[in-house]
Amino acid sequence: SSHFGSSHFGSSQLCQREAPSARAADYLRSPRCAIVCARAAMTSLDVEKYFQRLSRMYNLQDFSNVYVGEQGSIAAAPHQKATVVRVLRETDALSWDQKIAVMRAEVRASQPSFGFVLEMRLVESLTPGDAIVTVRMRPDLDQALLRVFTLASASADISEWLTARVSLWREYPQAGQFTVAFMPVSPEGSGGNAYYIVVSKGEAGKITMAHYMEVPWPEYPEWMTPSLQGLLRGSEVEASFDPEAIEQAVGHYIVVNLRSCSRGPPLLPLEEVLPQEELQRRIEAREVVEMGGYVWAPAKKEGFNLPFYLDRMLKHTELFDGAVFDRMDGMQLAPYQAALCKRELDEAREALDKIFRVQQAAYRRLLGGKHAPKMNFGTTPHFVCTAQRVTRVTEEVVERNTFVEVKCVAEDESALPGKSKTSANLTAKYA
Repeated sequence: SSHFGSSHFGSSQLCQREAPSARAADYLRSPRCAIVCARAAMTSLDVEKYFQRLSRMYNLQDFSNVYVGEQGSIAAAPHQKATVVRVLRETDALSWDQKIAVMRAEVRASQPSFGFVLEMRLVESLTPGDAIVTVRMRPDLDQALLRVFTLASASADISEWLTARVSLWREYPQAGQFTVAFMPVSPEGSGGNAYYIVVSKGEAGKITMAHYMEVPWPEYPEWMTPSLQGLLRGSEVEASFDPEAIEQAVGHYIVVNLRSCSRGPPLLPLEEVLPQEELQRRIEAREVVEMGGYVWAPAKKEGFNLPFYLDRMLKHTELFDGAVFDRMDGMQLAPYQAALCKRELDEAREALDKIFRVQQAAYRRLLGGKHAPKMNFGTTPHFVCTAQRVTRVTEEVVERNTFVEVKCVAEDESALPGKSKTSANLTAKYA
């Protein structure tokens, strides 16, 4: 998870200044201040509420076409006192995995060629597929399109960068789909009009993209059609993406998999420095083992998960300044997997491999046997309770002969309006 920085002002300081200085007033009006305030608003943004809203739009039954062309269609459906607009198009330029990769906001912001209709700058990457960005319409495109997305008035200035949180959820709103939610947030903390893209697997390698937005009028406004037709005319933009940039996008993150834990979880270096007598007592009791300049002890079985373990190990390399994630694209990874930014891991990979080899030798010496835990890099992600959206997972590790069973209890976000708990057993068998 990410932590947003904050400034703290004592009450005495506030009492000494009833009005901001001229310099402070200029800062409060500056674009930088707007970004800082909007970033702070992201901490309280109810992302789940936005996705629930999309689910209701998606399930509407009475869409009527207002435009149908070779490149796609535009349809509208009444929803309470508003209207939901859907723009539908197909593409076959990218594979499914490539499409997921290039639709992540933090990846798109790093590759200008992925901009499509928007220019995007990364403010902060929260988890894979969840980021805070600033965006603006490309200057060479019809600005009316951004007015449609933001519902800005004709007199409003939309040339400035807008701050938004952009989140990608896999397997939502249905299995075999993923959704990207674009959620603008004002500096005051109020959410703007969200814009959604639901991507679905089609036939013969086709990928269907459905763009959803809600407009505050009981009937579809015909003046939107020309701008939305412009969106359809750019439907083949994926074919122009640089193949090398696509490859970099797919490899932006790497998933690590833990296996071969035949005698329990791997070992960790002790953080505390033991007195010599206590160290000797624990060595003789076979509670710890000293090797490679570290004192090793088994990681706790209860609540064990690879992201926490890997984060602790990487800190000992003193070369890793990134984050280790327990989720991707809105879904909880299995406890024996972790995700990292590949570029950040590469900087510490040699040192990590070295200390992990020492851990393997210590594991065999302390616990016996010929095998020791191994890590595979670049594996396919496995998710907990793939049919549900997960907010929190607790793990219980149970040894059963030659494999470790991980029992997960997850909170299910898909139950509306409340949340329910769902149990799932993930059994990881290690060769």
